[in-house]
Amino acid sequence: CATAISWIGSSRKRAEVRILRSRDELEERVQERTVEIRRSHEEIVESERQLRLLTEAIPQQIWRAGADGTVEYCNQHLLHYTGRTADDMKGDQFLSVVHSDDRDNFCESWANAIGSGIQFEGEWRIRGVDGQYRWFLVRSIPQTSLDGRITRWYGTHIDIEERHRAEQALALAQVELAQQ
Repeated sequence: CATAISWIGSSRKRAEVRILRSRDELEERVQERTVEIRRSHEEIVESERQLRLLTEAIPQQIWRAGADGTVEYCNQHLLHYTGRTADDMKGDQFLSVVHSDDRDNFCESWANAIGSGIQFEGEWRIRGVDGQYRWFLVRSIPQTSLDGRITRWYGTHIDIEERHRAEQALALAQVELAQQ
């Protein structure tokens, strides 16, 4: 009995030692993985910071929308032009800067792009902080995941007011020439 008890005791002791070693190894792996995850998170945060700096450095009006087309972000150039805050431009509030005569066409084109996953592009009037409307070429392209699902949209506004005025002046000149 003493031998059996001794054997059981030593087996138990070896099992406890193995369990403690396994626990220590597991704890070490968890700590290593935690460090890796923390490092990855810091890299992602830094990458996002650099991307945001880039969107502010580009002298262009830039915005981002979710997969459903809901505006999530506008850069400072767009906010400055419209005189709106970031919160004022989120979601459907973004449409408030589109000229009322252009809004239905804008919404229809945007819904078509979202539904079909094709690039969004058109010319619409956007209201500035001064209340005046200017013509912009509005473009957006979808970003897709590895499995092909649209995850978000990235858009730009390019001011084409001067081109639009030149086209109108040319059309007017052609009409006047045709009348002579």
